[in-house]
Amino acid sequence: MQLNVGFECYGSVVDDSFFYGHKVRDEYVNDPSQSNDFNFKDITEAVFVDYDWEISDKWSLTAGLREEYYAYKGFQRTTQENISGSYPNIFPSLSVSFMPNDDHEISLDFTSGLINPAYYQRNPFKRYYSPTLYEANNVSLRPFKQYDLMLSYSLFWDYMIIFDYTFEKGVWCRFNIPEP
Repeated sequence: MQLNVGFECYGSVVDDSFFYGHKVRDEYVNDPSQSNDFNFKDITEAVFVDYDWEISDKWSLTAGLREEYYAYKGFQRTTQENISGSYPNIFPSLSVSFMPNDDHEISLDFTSGLINPAYYQRNPFKRYYSPTLYEANNVSLRPFKQYDLMLSYSLFWDYMIIFDYTFEKGVWCRFNIPEP
């Protein structure tokens, strides 16, 4: 039996500046309606616990729990807009393995996690790709959660058959929008 407990903390600071200009004579002149200047900061703090248990020579169990707190803030200099948000998340995991002999192993695993939006997806400014094509973002975009259930069988440590089911909740996507 083994108990693992830990803490981790990490963050980022991003300065996303995008100049969009028009050529006037021999130089480019800034177009403030399409140039972008966005500052973004985030931090993630997490505590976790994992428990590994060799029940017998044939059975083993691993259970884990991670509690995570995520916070962000951003400032769009071009439009003078502020954004901020925070949310907690809990991620359970469980794995059960059966090894009848040295040549065979069957395991059932459940894991969970999330995908945070990239900093630019929270930028309230339209991101122009050309004079007539842009991407509009969502400052309130939340992460999407992912749950994975996997059944696997290993033979002679050389061959593996895997059945995997993934469920994602709150998935988002990106669209480019043409100007009318």
